[in-house]
Formats: sequence, structure tokens, C-alpha cells
Amino acid sequence: MKYRVMVVEDERIEREATVLTLQMSGLETDIVGSAENGAEALQLFRMHLPDIVIVDVDLPGISGLEVISEMQKLSEDTQYIILSAYNVFSYAQKALKMGVHEYLLKPCRTEELVAAVQSAICTLEETRDSGKSSQAFKEKLNSIRPVLESECIYTI
Repeated sequence: MKYRVMVVEDERIEREATVLTLQMSGLETDIVGSAENGAEALQLFRMHLPDIVIVDVDLPGISGLEVISEMQKLSEDTQYIILSAYNVFSYAQKALKMGVHEYLLKPCRTEELVAAVQSAICTLEETRDSGKSSQAFKEKLNSIRPVLESECIYTI
């Protein structure tokens, strides 16, 4: 299964380098879009509902953290990776509170970015596997419910 990834970066060279890195990484990812500002990112997000979003904190208009907050209202399952040139504790702290998967500092080594995306993929897989287990349990419970109900009625 390919995971849908979106890149949000206002600097064209950084955005293209991130996309190229992911395309050449060998990961099971499909770049569904890239945006240069928050408004464009939200529009693309609504269209594609990506599994992973890589976003810069410092965007023109809407900040990266505000973009993530808006995206989280639309999808609970998306994983977020922040790429930032700012080593500001308050940004990292707020990102952690928001449940951001990873906070990477620019310039970021290729291996770091690939490892962060791979880690996000693992988290997505764990979430989906636990969801499948929960669904299977509910189905089993529903299948034995009539027997339990009839036994309960018989006992009364």
C-alpha cells in the first residue's frame, strides 16, 4: 500500500528537494501535492486527505502550526512532520502538544527525513492494525450476541 504524502514549504528549492528525496527514497509513498503557503496547503489537504504531511513552521500567511491545527480538524489519522529552520523551544513544545510525529531542524539530512517518514508509516500501520483488530472483535461479539441473549432469556 502506498501512503499519500503532501509537502508544505514556502521555499521552492526546499520543497522540490523534499519531494525528490521522498521519490528516490524507496519508501511506499506517493506525493499527492506540494504547497507553498498555508491556504494552498489546506485546499490540497481537503482534496487528497494525505496520510503524512511534511510542513514548514514559518509559512506566509497562516503558520505551519495553524495549518496543522486546521488539518487535524479534518482528519485525525494524518501524521505530521515539521521541518523548521527555527530551533525555538516554544514551537517544538506546541508541536508536541498537537501530537506532531516529528520535529526536524533544517538543514535536514536525507537519512533523517526518510527515517521520520518511515516512522510515520509504522505509526499509521499500527493504528490501522489496531483498528482492524477492534473491528474483528466487534464482529465476533455481534455474531455471538443472539446466543448470549437467548441463554440469558432461558436462564430468566
